[in-house]
Amino acid sequence: MQMIQMPMQREVMYVMYNLMHGGQIEMKQWQQLPLLQSGHIEHLIESTLLLYGSNMKTRRKLAKMVLNKSANLPILIDEMHTWIYFPVHRRDSHYKAYINAEYFYYAKQENQNAIIVFTDGSEIKIEQSVEFINRQYEKTILFLDKYRKIKKMCI
Repeated sequence: MQMIQMPMQREVMYVMYNLMHGGQIEMKQWQQLPLLQSGHIEHLIESTLLLYGSNMKTRRKLAKMVLNKSANLPILIDEMHTWIYFPVHRRDSHYKAYINAEYFYYAKQENQNAIIVFTDGSEIKIEQSVEFINRQYEKTILFLDKYRKIKKMCI
């Protein structure tokens, strides 16, 4: 019997395209060096969600319903382990970047970029404002809170 391999692990703090390495996907797990691989971020997340019996369309629809918003929505992978990513890329960008809310510590401004600091002390630079990143994080926390309350009310 073949063992099923999880495309992404829960400890992946971020997943983004690395322009310095030909647009490959860069992933970094907590307290490890970044890994590079070819492919598309959405396919990687989609493959992970498939093992949880879901997909990107369903997760986005859920976030849209809970938050009553339609843009830059968080993607819940596993609620029980608080495994949820929030987008920090520009809406029209082909170079996507998602942050695992569990490992996000804070963001600081550096010129036109934001430096995102993770709980293990590592950092990445994103072409985005700190205000946008903080709003995305707050939206993600709000989504988790509301979603858990809705589930409790339905039980």
